[in-house]
Amino acid sequence: MKAGESRTFAASNRTVFDGQVSEGPMFALSYWEADQSPPAWAKTLQEMLVALSDHMFSHWG
Repeated sequence: MKAGESRTFAASNRTVFDGQVSEGPMFALSYWEADQSPPAWAKTLQEMLVALSDHMFSHWG
């Protein structure tokens, strides 16, 4: 990836990077919610993002 590039990943391929780094990797996750999304969808998305964050930080270092 180069600065300013973005890519999408298939849901079936959950590995984004598998390797070693010399310093800490940076991972950014953002999403845009459609204005007319059902409240249950937005709540589920929020819960999944919190779970992802909790998982990442619980396995840090």
